Amino acid sequence: MVNHTPFGRATERNHEQNGDHVTVRTEESWSGAPVLTAAEQLRDALHQSLNSRLASLKAAAEHAR
Repeated sequence: MVNHTPFGRATERNHEQNGDHVTVRTEESWSGAPVLTAAEQLRDALHQSLNSRLASLKAAAEHAR
C-alpha cells in the first residue's frame, strides 16, 4: 500500500506473516519544493518518528511474549 501527501511524501508499508511473526517493511520518500525548503527539520522529524515507531513495536513485541 502506498500513501501520498500533497507535501511530496510517499509511504509504502508491507506486512509479511512468517509463522507466528510479522515482518513490517516501511519505505518513505520525500520530494518537492516544500521538502527542499525544510529538509533539516523534516529529516529530524522523520528520525524521531521512526525511533518512536520502533520503540512502540519493540514494547508490543516484548509485551506479547
